[in-house]
Amino acid sequence: MYVPFAISQAFYFILYGIVSRWIIEQHFRMTKILPLAVVLLIGLTLVYYLFRKQLASSFINLYAIVNLIMPILVFIVIYSLRDFLAKSRILKIIGKYSLQIYLLQVFVLNAITMVVLHFTQQSLFMGFVVYIISILATLAMAVLIEKISWLNRILFPQITPNALLTVPKRKNGK
Repeated sequence: MYVPFAISQAFYFILYGIVSRWIIEQHFRMTKILPLAVVLLIGLTLVYYLFRKQLASSFINLYAIVNLIMPILVFIVIYSLRDFLAKSRILKIIGKYSLQIYLLQVFVLNAITMVVLHFTQQSLFMGFVVYIISILATLAMAVLIEKISWLNRILFPQITPNALLTVPKRKNGK
């Protein structure tokens, strides 16, 4: 079924937005929450992957509860580490090439996944390794594309705001 503008997905994520906003407003308490959030995140991750079939068939549907809590815990951990992460050189480089990574990574990820699954079995560890390799390969491709200026201009043209406002002049005064 088609839902315009993915509005149902937006409603699903609004809870995370509300909770995240509240966490940001309560940021002075983050230092006390961080150790608990890390322990809960690790514990729920283990429970999620070890007992996911039992969680999905439980009476209260603990699977859905874990799915609601984990993104909030990840947000708390990342928000608490924001000063450290802001100084990270690799994150600055990834941020610089984020558009290129966003546009190219799905193709690289699918290609690497097909090759890896041909030689090994699917597992959580292999999924993590393939994802990291795909990010690094896409980052390398983005840097290489930037070095080849004609290819960069074709794949990622950059239009200045002033260029959008000006009307090109016609030749011969017409």
